Amino acid sequence: MFDSTDLHPLLADAERLDAGDLERHVGNMIRQYARHRSDRSAHLIVHYIEALYRHPDLDGDDARRCAYRRLARHWGWLARHQRTEDLMPAAEAPMPAPAS
Repeated sequence: MFDSTDLHPLLADAERLDAGDLERHVGNMIRQYARHRSDRSAHLIVHYIEALYRHPDLDGDDARRCAYRRLARHWGWLARHQRTEDLMPAAEAPMPAPAS
């Protein structure tokens, strides 16, 4: 597993940032991930989302906190899945889903 302090310098100060700034940063990271997928990027997204659901600005907003926890679990799954795909030989990699 990755050490979050090695992933990104802003992460150490995440709780001092405005929750809205963190949300925008997570959105930017997700868009970046869509262009350049990696398990490291997905792990970084997980850590930022975790910082969001622990953020003091969300005290009392259980619905948002719960949504961010679910999102962090989803991105954790993606990070593990991406790592598995990165390690698989091309012949064993899952076939992409057909375009609809």
